[in-house]
Amino acid sequence: MPYTAAFMGGIFRDVMTYEAAITCACLFLCLYINVITSIFNSLINRFVFMFRPHWRKYVENKYTISAIVVMHLSSYAGVTFLFVTTSSSYAETRQIATIETETALIEFMKYPSFVYVPSRNERTKTVIIVYFFIVLTIATILFIAIVVFLKNIRDLKETEIVSKTMRSLVISTLVQAFLCVLFVFTPVAFLLCTLAFNISNSANSLNILLTMLSFHGTVDNLCILYFVAPYRRYCLSLICCRPGKRSNTIEIYETVWFGHTFDL
Repeated sequence: MPYTAAFMGGIFRDVMTYEAAITCACLFLCLYINVITSIFNSLINRFVFMFRPHWRKYVENKYTISAIVVMHLSSYAGVTFLFVTTSSSYAETRQIATIETETALIEFMKYPSFVYVPSRNERTKTVIIVYFFIVLTIATILFIAIVVFLKNIRDLKETEIVSKTMRSLVISTLVQAFLCVLFVFTPVAFLLCTLAFNISNSANSLNILLTMLSFHGTVDNLCILYFVAPYRRYCLSLICCRPGKRSNTIEIYETVWFGHTFDL
């Protein structure tokens, strides 16, 4: 039987309160939602700009922006409601953990920020199962979007995209979407799966996958610096150029796109 518990580490280990730990967990889920929506928005914007330029009027208007804002606020409200209705008090959390795990987690209960997710509560289990399928559905949609994006790129003629900058931006977006599936969706989906279906002997695998979450930001930034040519050249210039030497050259990239010419 897998048990899920957490407590704040580092300098906050002995000073973080239980209520503050619950608040941090709520903020973490809100930031998790922001990561997902930012990847979706980036992928949709690049897709519309490259393959469906006549759709830009539907994307770049106040109604679409308002809908995105309302969606975010609704998601934040849903996460907050979930934590308020399912979380227990400081004493109740330790009592439930003791009943379900006996002495398995007793050494961690001394920390004020100790948080335990009940594994025998049917309401909590139902919520976990629902969220598991939601995460799985979103990850599947994102993966399908990557495949559709790649198919449209392959169908384009070579003369339709000639800007290396545009190519690098497209590749960067696709790699970012793939990294989102790998580093963000996979650990959380596996966590929810182990809780929903009581997968035994999954602690080590789960800890390794959850560690991947902390590397997503670093890997994502390295991806941007590598695949976006102007960023890469600028960073290399900081490393390779001689001190005090400045370049006055201005590079102009020209994109021939669907019969129109744009200067970037």
